[in-house]
Amino acid sequence: MLKKMRFNLGVILAVITFLAASVASLAADTKEKNITGVIQIACAEEEPKSVMNGAFACLFQDGTVRYFQADYYSHKLGSLDKKKWSHIKMIDMGTSVIIGLKDDGTIVVEGAAFKTINTLKDIVSVKANSSYIFAIKKDGTIYEGDTYTGKIVKLKNIVHASYYAPEPYFERGIVVNKDGSVLVVGDSDKQLEAAKKWIGIKQAAVGPIHAAAVKNDGTVVATGLNTDNQCDVSGWADIAQIAVSYNMTMGLKKDGTVVVAGKTSEIKNMKGFEGKKFVQLDSNGSIITALTDTGEVVTTWELPAAWNKYYALVSSEK
Repeated sequence: MLKKMRFNLGVILAVITFLAASVASLAADTKEKNITGVIQIACAEEEPKSVMNGAFACLFQDGTVRYFQADYYSHKLGSLDKKKWSHIKMIDMGTSVIIGLKDDGTIVVEGAAFKTINTLKDIVSVKANSSYIFAIKKDGTIYEGDTYTGKIVKLKNIVHASYYAPEPYFERGIVVNKDGSVLVVGDSDKQLEAAKKWIGIKQAAVGPIHAAAVKNDGTVVATGLNTDNQCDVSGWADIAQIAVSYNMTMGLKKDGTVVVAGKTSEIKNMKGFEGKKFVQLDSNGSIITALTDTGEVVTTWELPAAWNKYYALVSSEK
């Protein structure tokens, strides 16, 4: 009897071990095959000589990042050091650089060498444009890094920033202070002079010839050249985020729909935006890219099919 009980107990334990292993294997397989949700996108201007030419990047829920590189319409996935690029909570891109903000308040960069990048601590926000990276510290100080020289400096007399909107190509931008006021940086042409009077601002976007900003009440203000009516945003309401390109302003409403002001011909070609709900906008100066609530990436330009299927591609490679 005792031997029989031991035999049965052994069989039961073997079955339990087998089932546990099967469940673990199934979970691992499911985790590998399932699409991990994208929580943020970033896009960069196409530049043939760039390390990351014409790229999109996606930040996933698990804190990893994948980017998609274009080389004269031959598209491929770029690789990042998985140990270095982990625990990421925010990303942005320039034509030759991608910057990531980690959970511990430090930042990582790909595509440019910064000797003093590890000295930056307590960072809460990062941005990038064609030639520079920007990082806002917890106390509101803004740091600027030159992607060509690798030097990092403080932007002078700025210690109250909550958001920074750099112009896509130059050292011009709009600082949104914690009190909702605005500072204009590097505007030698005085195109953004009117922005200095803005108040109650929570987010801004700067393009090559104009800028726009969302106010705390969900309305939008804009200034700069209005060549294609891209500054005609006075009637907008319930806006959560805005993005601008050369001749277009796009607003993401709180219900996930979008509104557009700007060049009529480009607006008519935005078929990819119809009937979808969005969670984020991003712009590189020429195009506006948007992330849907289902993880699809769409743009305001008619790009090669591989770009429009970017989300599925990076997901399958994870």
